[in-house]
Amino acid sequence: MRSIKETSLVRSADIYLTPYRYEAQAVSGTFAYSSGAGKRIVSTPYWHTSELLADGRGELIPFEDPAAIADVAIELRDNQAAREARRRHAYLYARHMVWDRVAQSQLCRPSYELPLVASNLPARRCPYRLPRRTLQAD
Repeated sequence: MRSIKETSLVRSADIYLTPYRYEAQAVSGTFAYSSGAGKRIVSTPYWHTSELLADGRGELIPFEDPAAIADVAIELRDNQAAREARRRHAYLYARHMVWDRVAQSQLCRPSYELPLVASNLPARRCPYRLPRRTLQAD
């Protein structure tokens, strides 16, 4: 996300729609942010979404099928209980992908640990801690 405005727009959405036209779309920054924020996602099955939205974590719709997009969006709008259950499922799945956890996992890889420090640590403990950050405006 590049700005507080973009972040606010994604956070305010009930449903995030990503209807790319081609499967070869590798990633989408707003899709990743929406997933981590626990948004209900409706998307075409491009490479990144096919995996992340599997098992009920989102709705995959066919490429170039506006009627399918409309049908799924209306269903989600009208069924709050189903929307909330699926949103929570996607949110919990995406917890390992939020920036602070990704950064923390990279800091704790053995190649980043100093031998002197690592030898004095219990197994599986990371000596580094990142400060807590939020995307909220001051």
